[in-house]
Amino acid sequence: MQEVYNVPSRKLSVIYHGVPDVPFAPPANAKTRLNLAGRTVLSTFGLINKGKGIEYAIEALPSVVEKYPEVTYLVLGGTHPVVRQKEGESYREYLETRVRELGLTNNVRFENRYLDFSDLCRYLAATDIYLTPYLGRDQIVSGTLAYALGFGKAVISTPYLYAEEALADGRGILTEWRDSASITNALLSLLDHPHRLRQTQLAAYTYGHKMAWPNIGNQYAQLFKEVASVPVNAYLLSDTTSISVA
Repeated sequence: MQEVYNVPSRKLSVIYHGVPDVPFAPPANAKTRLNLAGRTVLSTFGLINKGKGIEYAIEALPSVVEKYPEVTYLVLGGTHPVVRQKEGESYREYLETRVRELGLTNNVRFENRYLDFSDLCRYLAATDIYLTPYLGRDQIVSGTLAYALGFGKAVISTPYLYAEEALADGRGILTEWRDSASITNALLSLLDHPHRLRQTQLAAYTYGHKMAWPNIGNQYAQLFKEVASVPVNAYLLSDTTSISVA
């Protein structure tokens, strides 16, 4: 807003994407409830489309599974309705074919439906590492990434704009674009070093919990109070304040 549209900083207020207010907790109990006990759970959720880059995450798994056969990658969510209307289920079918070709049928699971809030929370609670191998650099917000941070999950992601900021300072690992080997290396760097995995999860939660809805609600309330306290004439004599919700 400042660099491209020359909006003065005094006219901007950035409020982060809200996330559920949940405690930081080991995923063991959540895994048991989902019949995932004893598994190391990776996940990606959201409406499925080619821009998600899920094939690169799948193709990263053979070397990981060879060393950690208990790894399970959950691809959670139905195909985007616009994509389904135009292309049917061709992308999902392609992903399923790659899973079979790579011998990963015991390590990759598809949940082909829209997840309601309670289901989403259960799956995220059971996740150890969250993946966003997205293909578009100019993505400035990701609700799925924000939720993963709010639940205290280590995140491995391509370096789209939001991920670069959100995963800084040890909150996650950024990989190369369209690079399965880079994802493999990132996964092994966490699975080979449980202490690093734990540190990354704690750093993610410390940052993500700031986005919990009670905190976000307070920020909105404070902003509205500040705006309401400005005399109407001040708005008539100057440009309108802009609000950016990240």
